[in-house]
Parts: sequence; structure tokens; C-alpha cells
Amino acid sequence: MISRAIQLSRTAAALRRQTSAVAPPLARPPAAPAASFPPGRQTQRPFGDSAGDGGGGKIGTSDLAKRVAMDRGITQTASREIIDSVVDCITEATASGETVSIAGFGKFEPVIQKANQNQTNPQDPKGPKLQIPEKRRVKFRPYKHLAGVVEGTEEHKRRSGKD
Repeated sequence: MISRAIQLSRTAAALRRQTSAVAPPLARPPAAPAASFPPGRQTQRPFGDSAGDGGGGKIGTSDLAKRVAMDRGITQTASREIIDSVVDCITEATASGETVSIAGFGKFEPVIQKANQNQTNPQDPKGPKLQIPEKRRVKFRPYKHLAGVVEGTEEHKRRSGKD
């Protein structure tokens, strides 16, 4: 796992060197305005119009790759490769039983959901009990800073040193 992380950081550094000589860094998108929600709307959707309704919604890998490319001044293809590599590292580590912790963000922790021997079938409550087998799951636990930013009680501080 450590060698994979070192390989990832070297690849990212090499991509930055290649793309910085080719094209100047792009300007960062303007900061999102302070949250002022319309009546009946409880959440802010700060990313593009991925949902197709012009108001945002879910952010996909390509949307994330665009933002990383703009922020870092690299190509979208390079940022997509970096994102895919990070996701692969997290997947491989959690599949092997390791916990992945990202400072200021959260941790991905593999857990085992115990078997449930006495679960009733909601469609037939008087019928036989269901036997639900044990399952392996990944639980994400956000750290305090991320939770505070999402709740609006903390201001996001960029880790990259950029403003």
C-alpha cells in the first residue's frame, strides 16, 4: 500500500511537470456564494448541473476531474487518472481489511455486518424467519472538519495553500 501511494504521488508530480510546460494554469472558478436557500430547499448544490435541471445535484467523476484539472492546471485526462488511482488504492486497501484515513476528510473502514437469524419478512410477517448472512461493508466516517463544513459551522480551509 505504501509503495502504491508513493507511485501515485510520483505520477501526479510528473503529470504536473509535463502539463505546466505545455499550458498555463487555468483560472479557478469563482467561489460559490454564501448559502441562501430558496423556501423549502434544505441543501445547497454547489456543483455544475449534473442533475440536468440546471441546479446541480450529484457530482460525477468527470465533474470532479474537471474541477481538479482547473484547480491544479493539469489536463482533464491526467486528473481523471489521478482520481481513478486514488479510488483504486482505497478499494484495494479496504478489500484487504485496511482502514484508509485521509487527514481532514474522513476514514474508510471495513466492517463486518453480523448475521441476523431472526429477521421477519415485511411482506409476510407471520411467515418463517429469514436467515440473513454475515456481510462485509465499508463504512465512511467523516472527520470533524468535514462534518463542520457540511453543516456550515466551519469554514473550509484549502489544504493546497491556494486561495
